[in-house]
Amino acid sequence: MGSTCFEDALRLVSLSHTRRNTTNDSLIIDAYQYWVHRAFHTVPYLYRKVHSVHHRLYVPYAFGALYNHPVEGFVLDSMGTAVAHGLAGLSTREAIFLFTFSSIKTVDDHCGYRLWWDPLQFLFPNNADYHDIHHQAYGIKANFSQPYL
Repeated sequence: MGSTCFEDALRLVSLSHTRRNTTNDSLIIDAYQYWVHRAFHTVPYLYRKVHSVHHRLYVPYAFGALYNHPVEGFVLDSMGTAVAHGLAGLSTREAIFLFTFSSIKTVDDHCGYRLWWDPLQFLFPNNADYHDIHHQAYGIKANFSQPYL
């Protein structure tokens, strides 16, 4: 059976609401992770004891994207998304979409390849090129970019 005009209008409003919520959540995640990631690099103790585990990978690869110390995984990834989820007020479906997309983006950023057909590589300025530089010895103390911006 076909849908009514009212049902179609509700779907459009819901899609707009979802887009706004996930955009807000992405911005919150980016800001949170930027400052925490920066702290992991600029506070010697945090870098030496926690974040250096992730930087053992001088050449990033997809499966190494989430290779990190458990404290970093909790503080940077888990807490960051939980805080953003709470502040943006995402529904369960929106949260599932955003967390899945963020995981795919993280793996793509660490894949080590800039593929011309990969939409994530040209939609977002922070991509595999940035992560390759970040993981090199000369790029470690700069470039704190996070998933989207």
